[in-house]
Amino acid sequence: MSDFPIDLPARRQIALSLLGPIDEKGFCRCPGVALHTNKSAARRVPERPGRDCRVFLERPAPTVFCVHSSCQAAVSDMNHKLRSEVGKHEAATARDGGCAPVLPSPKNKRRSKEEVEQEREDLRKRALATRAQNALPQIVRDWAWDRAGMWEDSEDIPESPLEQARKVVRLFPDGDVVWCGEFKDSIARDLLEEVHPARLERVARCFRPVEEWLSERGAPGPRICPSAFKSGAVSRGTDEVLTRRFLVVEHDNMALDEQAAVLRWLWKGAGFGLRAVVFTGGKSLHGWFDCPTGALFTQMETVLVALGYDPASFRAAQPYRLPGWKHDKTGNLVELWFLGGRP
Repeated sequence: MSDFPIDLPARRQIALSLLGPIDEKGFCRCPGVALHTNKSAARRVPERPGRDCRVFLERPAPTVFCVHSSCQAAVSDMNHKLRSEVGKHEAATARDGGCAPVLPSPKNKRRSKEEVEQEREDLRKRALATRAQNALPQIVRDWAWDRAGMWEDSEDIPESPLEQARKVVRLFPDGDVVWCGEFKDSIARDLLEEVHPARLERVARCFRPVEEWLSERGAPGPRICPSAFKSGAVSRGTDEVLTRRFLVVEHDNMALDEQAAVLRWLWKGAGFGLRAVVFTGGKSLHGWFDCPTGALFTQMETVLVALGYDPASFRAAQPYRLPGWKHDKTGNLVELWFLGGRP
């Protein structure tokens, strides 16, 4: 593309048709804004785009860049479309104007083994995502799983909300340091010297061994991380995670019966170890799975994100609701609907 004269007005027109409004500095709406797991930057002016995503049209290869990492697949697809359309236009313009490009030799265009393998991996992921989306209606039909069915397939679930919370904590091996608390109960390591000792002590008590949580008279929570943390941790951050015990998946927009069918399919059909299903009291079922590793983790992430599951589920330190507490918006009680126990 860099061998043709750059036509900035045409590039901007093509970018506008693909991305929508673009301000004078190149800021635009991210093509993967729906995938953002962190809050998108606010608009400085209501009629203008936010400050997360920007398109650079002056570069030899026009490029869309977003500060978020969760939307990179969508951004990559948009870059492919943008460069393709710009390349077609500028090649046609050069041809009509008699300006023949000087093409590099085949030797200079050879890609590295890493680039070839990455392209193959991207293609595999896209194909897997497409198959998952096409298979969803059949999954919902063939793997239906209502609450009565969950209870029938489950180990005994106690009626007491306190005991339900303890059942989830007991999924962890003895000795694991488990975080239970509220979102605010975490302190970044670089801020430790600025924190009041009383708050530091309170946050440190949210990182405790399984046995201590089970000996408490009150229910742990209201939230819990599905990973075990390092001894002495006070930060609910990825770098403080000792090991990932479970992968908890959630969906905010799919109907509960559809979510239940997908969980059952992952368990019975795909062979992932399902340890618990927690009803959040709102519009989600949290499925607690043994955390897969390597290629299985990547495949599960690709499939579930394609089905609309929250990409944040694949963060090691993401917190989730514990039974025995009320949903802060609906007021409904968080409940344990299925228990598979330890492996």
